Amino acid sequence: MLVQTLVIVWYALSGYHHEDVTARRREQPWYDSKTEPSFEDMIVKLRKTLIAARFSTVTPAQSDPELLRDYALACAAAAA
Repeated sequence: MLVQTLVIVWYALSGYHHEDVTARRREQPWYDSKTEPSFEDMIVKLRKTLIAARFSTVTPAQSDPELLRDYALACAAAAA
């Protein structure tokens, strides 16, 4: 329960984006009545974020124009 709580708090504070549910419904059209992100949506987004952060070599003080590329690679790795 502690890990589930931590994931939900992280998502509420840092991971939430208003397009998350729309993207999930577009990828999986059988979720036509989905209005809120599920725990699975939250944990998948956290996993992708952690993978992108792990493979990113940018320090917090730097800005990285290729962060989106790293995120796309992380998403592809997570999907595999």
